[in-house]
Amino acid sequence: MAAARVGRIALITERSGPRTGIGRYVHMLHSGLRAAGVDVVQATPTLPQLPNVSYRIFRLLGRDLRAFLTNYPMWSAYPEADVYHLATQTLRWPPFCCFAGRRGWSS
Repeated sequence: MAAARVGRIALITERSGPRTGIGRYVHMLHSGLRAAGVDVVQATPTLPQLPNVSYRIFRLLGRDLRAFLTNYPMWSAYPEADVYHLATQTLRWPPFCCFAGRRGWSS
């Protein structure tokens, strides 16, 4: 029986080092998929380019906009892939899941 072609997989991850549980998981998953011959890429949501004054205003209101947008990204550009795997729960919050219309979303 021939193995089905998987296509390209995009691992959407937060910025975390290999010393965290999520970091180890992503590293092992990425390595394992590569070893199996799967075309796999990693992507990390980026902070939007907002004027510094935006961050200062939120700081005056007692809110850390930079930390919020790091933990709960509202948008990002991703590589083309057949399957998108969101590696952490915070990446699944509603605005982010608006991309779910794309074929191949996984978490």
